[in-house]
Amino acid sequence: MTEERTADAGESPLGSRHPEWDLMYRKGLPFGRIAELCHAPKSTVHRHLQVHGRTDPGLRQDHEANRPPLTGPHRRPTDAWTQRFNQLQLFMVTHQRPPATTGQQDTEPSLARWLSQQRSAARHGRLGHAAEEALDSLGNWRTPQRTLHDGQRWIHRLTELRSFIDQERRWPRYKGPRTEEERILGVWLHGQKQKHTRNTLTPAQIWFLDERVPGWSGLLRGQVPLPL
Repeated sequence: MTEERTADAGESPLGSRHPEWDLMYRKGLPFGRIAELCHAPKSTVHRHLQVHGRTDPGLRQDHEANRPPLTGPHRRPTDAWTQRFNQLQLFMVTHQRPPATTGQQDTEPSLARWLSQQRSAARHGRLGHAAEEALDSLGNWRTPQRTLHDGQRWIHRLTELRSFIDQERRWPRYKGPRTEEERILGVWLHGQKQKHTRNTLTPAQIWFLDERVPGWSGLLRGQVPLPL
């Protein structure tokens, strides 16, 4: 049975196929950081360490003993926190993404809410150093999925606007548009102008608009410059 499990993890029956991973893990590095440093999939590193740990119990013991000590007054996470973190880690390794509140997996919505609580605690300085370090090993946990999706949609809409301008050589209109596509783009562009007036556009969004559709801000003053 041991040889079968070892083969599944890509190891040689004579020993570990990735001794460098084992050494880094023994030194206290989390598997996520090892994967990043070695340019390997997290799931592969995680599986390797799991299998190797079955035949070498000292691997996990050395890891725990060599983990960096806490700095500051924060204590180590509670057992309940660690149990929840382990569930989150397993989910992200399995699905290669953070959990979503609208997810269909049994524990996914509750994990997503728990992760949201950790983000809030981190923003307010209430999350201990060890907890942040553990979460950092999972990758980008600080940015909510919705924020990432919103940013991707914004860039996609800007790309569509640029394509419309290139094809039509004019700005899209939300009043009296020729097509539904033009109406959508016109409404979106009008929304960006309103946000600019209220100073709610981010500096990055303003930069992208200026870079991709120069002249858009002139529309704020009633001007209609020719799109470049």
